[in-house]
Amino acid sequence: MSPLLPALFYPLLCAFGIWVFCIYSPQSGLAPAIEKAIDSGFMPDGTPLIQKYTGHEWTDGLLVTLDAVFFPLTWKSNDGTIEHLQNLFAGVAVILTAMLADAYRPKSNFLFRWPSIWSQAAQVISGAILCPIYYLISAYFPPSGQPSVKAVAAIPYSILVGAILPTIIALAPGILPRDEHAHQIILAIWQLIPAYVSFVQVLLVYTPLSAIAHKPKNVSKYLGNVFLALAIAAGALHFATSVYYWKNLWDMYVPHFGNVGYRDGAKNLLIWDSICIHAAALGYAVFKGRSFWAVGLMPVIGPAAVIAWLLAEAEFAEGKSLGKKDAASPT
Repeated sequence: MSPLLPALFYPLLCAFGIWVFCIYSPQSGLAPAIEKAIDSGFMPDGTPLIQKYTGHEWTDGLLVTLDAVFFPLTWKSNDGTIEHLQNLFAGVAVILTAMLADAYRPKSNFLFRWPSIWSQAAQVISGAILCPIYYLISAYFPPSGQPSVKAVAAIPYSILVGAILPTIIALAPGILPRDEHAHQIILAIWQLIPAYVSFVQVLLVYTPLSAIAHKPKNVSKYLGNVFLALAIAAGALHFATSVYYWKNLWDMYVPHFGNVGYRDGAKNLLIWDSICIHAAALGYAVFKGRSFWAVGLMPVIGPAAVIAWLLAEAEFAEGKSLGKKDAASPT
């Protein structure tokens, strides 16, 4: 079997999960609510769903649809469009890059490939459960608008910092306007880089463009190590970003889902889903033997990001939890 087949299988798996989501959403009334939001361009309380990203009607319409269906977790004090939309693609980038690492390395085997597929199956399932909850949350905790010019202007300066040490982002409110959650946007943007690199590398190897590409003497080992490093780095960043969502799901007020057990069950599924992803990436590094250096990245960067976030809360949030939401009475 071609080692690239798992990478090709993943989009099909996601498509199946979306199909299942679409089949069951009309029964819960979610589909009509999404259609209404997309058609009107506004949340139920009148807040704009999304502002123009490209200025092109068709492209912006696609982004609106994606934002309404995937991860529209928002509340009154935070915009939930750009970061969540980018994080949707970031999750795909992490696993596809890791799969490509396995494909390009010599003696590819199933040790990493199949755990990756099953972990992504868990992600699709958890998404089918969480998406309806996210939309209900967004209906009562609408976005306050797109990130400000100040937040966007901080991105170029902060990209370098975010690439080297993500924990600095959580500890540097002077660099990043914390109230705009720009650090989350930057983490999401950086997770897209492996997807871009993977796409370019595939073009340069499996298409006629390979004729113009410089080929190292040991192309498999070279590209495999590059993809492995990107996969582990992206996984660590994804973990740091996930911390933010775990914390918010813990005490989120969800109208119509007052059952604490149901809410906590969804949160736990999200956590175990992420654990599966990172365990698969970590297991790959262990079983490959020559990549033990990468094993150190996950247990160091992940907890460091958690600690940094907690320290930032205590020092800069005046005793209030960052992203804390006030329960809104249904209208």
